[in-house]
Amino acid sequence: MGEPKRYGLIIPNRKATNKPVKKLAVFGNDSSDDEETAHKEVNLSLLQESQKKKQMKQTQIEIQKALKDDPTVYEYDAVYDEMEEKKKAANVKDPEKDRKPKYIAGLLKSAAARKREFERTVERQVQKERETEQGEFDDKEALSQMRIL
Repeated sequence: MGEPKRYGLIIPNRKATNKPVKKLAVFGNDSSDDEETAHKEVNLSLLQESQKKKQMKQTQIEIQKALKDDPTVYEYDAVYDEMEEKKKAANVKDPEKDRKPKYIAGLLKSAAARKREFERTVERQVQKERETEQGEFDDKEALSQMRIL
């Protein structure tokens, strides 16, 4: 049926590489191969340094051109300070306008509506009491007609 199923970490067999094993010199002298690699590394580092210097010169030229076109191009702090002052000025004006409570108007309206409804219920109760007392106190004089000092 073929190869049986394997579970877990499966590491493929690594074949031995045919790289020659580097032998160390007996008395610690560098071999000629090491000297060549050292020369290559030095040349590479010198090339990298020269590239960095060229880039720095190019950057300096670009900076000088930008300053020639617009002398305020690198004045970030001054521009940022101006922006912050504008924000502070805008924030100072707004809170004074918005000092009014947000929900008080709605609460006052609903309180007035409840008060009117309460007055209506009181009037209905008084009206019902008058209807039930109809004729009981007809022979008596009303308080509103009498003057009390």
